[in-house]
Amino acid sequence: MGFVKFISRWGAVGGTARWAARGYKFLRTQHVDSAKIIDADIFRLLLFERFRILRDDAKQSYLLSQCDTLQGLVGLVVEILKVEADLHENRGDIISDFVEVIDEELKRQGIGASVRYGRFTGLGDYGQQATMPPNLCG
Repeated sequence: MGFVKFISRWGAVGGTARWAARGYKFLRTQHVDSAKIIDADIFRLLLFERFRILRDDAKQSYLLSQCDTLQGLVGLVVEILKVEADLHENRGDIISDFVEVIDEELKRQGIGASVRYGRFTGLGDYGQQATMPPNLCG
């Protein structure tokens, strides 16, 4: 494992992925009819909770607006890290390492591939999303 991956696993990247996995699993099991709730709705619930105490309306609004188009929990974590940690401003190889750590942490937490990737087929599909700056203005 490279140094960047090692450090990111224990920093914001790994921590955000673990938070998302735990929250997703909790909300999925707590919903009365878990077969009917879609991932986008669970993503919204996660975001409402994330911003409940430390309010940031611009970030929350942007992230909520992305929920219907996000591909999997990897996509959600990537978007959160873009607005909270400027993930998109890193070099491409560093971003790739970060996305790998996100995927590894979600997998470690027992999140299956279909939930991790949505309609994407793998990590390579996140390149464009991870490098595009978030539009927090509207």
